Amino acid sequence: MSDALMTPSPAASDLGRSACVPSSAPVWERVGLPRHVEVETSQYCNRRCMWCPNGERPVRHRQELMDWALFTGVLRELSGLGYAGWLAFHNYNEPLLNPRLGEELDTVRVMLPAARPAIFTNGDVLTADRLHELVERGVRYVRVTRYPHRADTPPSADSVNRWIS
Repeated sequence: MSDALMTPSPAASDLGRSACVPSSAPVWERVGLPRHVEVETSQYCNRRCMWCPNGERPVRHRQELMDWALFTGVLRELSGLGYAGWLAFHNYNEPLLNPRLGEELDTVRVMLPAARPAIFTNGDVLTADRLHELVERGVRYVRVTRYPHRADTPPSADSVNRWIS
């Protein structure tokens, strides 16, 4: 095969070895898989942040879950690609208010055992017990973003201390 038809593989170079991949190969073999995949499996958010594009949209004020077949289909496709990156449950929602989150995390652990589940939360319903449950279900990263309930109230050390105590 001519050099013009070969593309260096970032995935191979990341492993410290050089390799060339034919330009006709699937895109993930030529450029590598993403390190982060975000899924929004529920749409409800308990906040109404004025800077959020969905903060005032009524659709975010009621819970609606991603179709289970779609969710497992995404996992199946990622599994077929050997995905081992971060799988974050978030976007414009509060994932800890998803009544099916535990089942979703358990399914990720079975279908994508090498993936690293992550939760991005506003922390309003996060407790020590809930954090322990998330870790037991395979969550590898939890990001808590604490915004004041009112946009015109600046965050303070006192408010964070009250929240964590």
